[in-house]
Amino acid sequence: MKRSSYKTPVIIIILTLIISCIGGFLIYRYFLYDYLFYDRPSETLKGHTREVSSISYSPDGRTIASGSYDKTVKLWDAATGNLKQTLSGHEDHVRALSFSPDGRTIASGSTDRTVRLHDAESGKLLYEKRFDGEVLSLSFSPDGQKLAVASSAIHVLDSTNGNIRFSISTDDYYALSIAFSPDGKTLAGSVREEVKLWDAANGNPKQTLGKAADSARPIVFSPDGQTLVGSSYSGKIFIWEVAGGKLKNTLIANSDKVPIAISPDGKNLASGGIQGSKETLRFEGEIEFWDLATGNLIRKFAKQRAGVTSLSFAPNGRTLASGSTDGSIGLWNLE
Repeated sequence: MKRSSYKTPVIIIILTLIISCIGGFLIYRYFLYDYLFYDRPSETLKGHTREVSSISYSPDGRTIASGSYDKTVKLWDAATGNLKQTLSGHEDHVRALSFSPDGRTIASGSTDRTVRLHDAESGKLLYEKRFDGEVLSLSFSPDGQKLAVASSAIHVLDSTNGNIRFSISTDDYYALSIAFSPDGKTLAGSVREEVKLWDAANGNPKQTLGKAADSARPIVFSPDGQTLVGSSYSGKIFIWEVAGGKLKNTLIANSDKVPIAISPDGKNLASGGIQGSKETLRFEGEIEFWDLATGNLIRKFAKQRAGVTSLSFAPNGRTLASGSTDGSIGLWNLE
């Protein structure tokens, strides 16, 4: 009888110790570790319920648009962080966004195979255009008259009414990304493992910048149009000289599925991505800054507890917006 009377408190003590250890471990892993090792943005915008797949500042820098796997586009006041409005209507993930050069129109593309154009101020739907495949990338021409759509083919639309001006066959492969050059004369696209250039007026081919480009997505022109940057699902970043088609640099990012953005002055390249954490057993992300001219890594910046899926510089270059796998948007002060 005496032995059994001792067993009960001993078992209680052991269980208490086990629970305390587990609790302490969880507190470290999910709270203390976050506080000690993750950077916090100057402001966090919350409203999406799923991953933010695309993000873009308006040309005047006053509005931030975000597209999400929750099927919505949200427009935020860049100065206050307040949600201005939510644009609904897509039936599946929003994968691409593009502001018109005058900032009055926002185009969104989705895996539901549609492109929707809204008035960026009122939120009014201007028109919807349906395609044969998922829409993965969008780009307005610098004059705002054309909208390029990357899908199961590349389509160039009249932006005012959605009529197709011309299409470029991608031989049964999806076009992963599309971008107009700053002068509006060239259209760049990523198809399979090639990045190609076409005449933006008629779709005639100009040149192939690189084969075995590892499925570059996205692709971005530098502000002067002399450099084209593409990133890949495997963490490589390719930097091409547009005029001669020469591959200048191949950078290795710290993670897979690398979003990229070039600073407004054309000097720096920001990259993000998604990687697994051994410490927390969660996905996390980190933003890296590169010297665009040399390809040198300048610094690692903004380690986060969620993967970085999209990036956009403010037009004045002072703030970087990042979209995340947890549905949040971080605003990072670069001054």
